[in-house]
Amino acid sequence: MITLFHGINTPIFIPKPNKYFSSNQITITLADSLVAEKVETGSLAFTMSTPIKRSTFIFTEACYLIGTEVFMGLVLFLGGLLARTCGIAMGGTDLIESLPISDISQYALGNFMVTLAISGICFCASSIFNKVRFAISYGGGLNIFFFCFYPYMA
Repeated sequence: MITLFHGINTPIFIPKPNKYFSSNQITITLADSLVAEKVETGSLAFTMSTPIKRSTFIFTEACYLIGTEVFMGLVLFLGGLLARTCGIAMGGTDLIESLPISDISQYALGNFMVTLAISGICFCASSIFNKVRFAISYGGGLNIFFFCFYPYMA
């Protein structure tokens, strides 16, 4: 899965030996475990024993997921701007014309929209299934299917 997603989104290094994940893998894991993991471990039953409605709980989890995606999109955008600025400061004046800020903005926005769509599919699977393994299988599997077979659908 690492080689499948590498190059689609910004790779993220997790400080463990030989672990290299992309933002899509983190998104799939996070979105699939938001609801299904709490149902599987029983902590959702404890939360539901308080005067909190299910719709409020799901809305809160969805807001957390969207906030995480916005943060990752901003990190990508600011990292792109920083890399461009450092490249120009080191003498790469051709970056002013060959890599305008509008291109970095469009890439970051496109990345954010794709990641948001992936997280929406996975969050839906997490809300439907009560086991994390089913949520990851169907939510992540559907996204991987789209990535693998998209060239053949066009």
